[in-house]
Amino acid sequence: MTTPATSEWLQRAHVLNDQLNTLCTDLAALPIEERLAALAHLDHALTTLTHQAVREGAIAARTLGWSLRRIGTHLHRSHEQIRILTTPDATPALNRQQHRVNPPVPPADAGSSTGPTGLRN
Repeated sequence: MTTPATSEWLQRAHVLNDQLNTLCTDLAALPIEERLAALAHLDHALTTLTHQAVREGAIAARTLGWSLRRIGTHLHRSHEQIRILTTPDATPALNRQQHRVNPPVPPADAGSSTGPTGLRN
């Protein structure tokens, strides 16, 4: 059953999805070095943002008395992942785990389009 609030957030999610699709299409026209740097930045930003929002939502659900399995069902994660996610000191461990999957991206040298030899890439 949809509610006015549900349709509003769903509409906003569709708009955001459309904007991200347009951005990715536009990025395809960039030189590969810039494209990859932009995609790495975008990936990191979205991953960080959604991880924090999911964690806050899971903690809010636990506060309301939801079980780990119920939260996991809604987030498509195991109850064990939810237990770790909602543990107060879980952030450092989760960051270490995330860095194993997505190592931190070094800042791109935005002003340089030359390689290590000084020649243009």
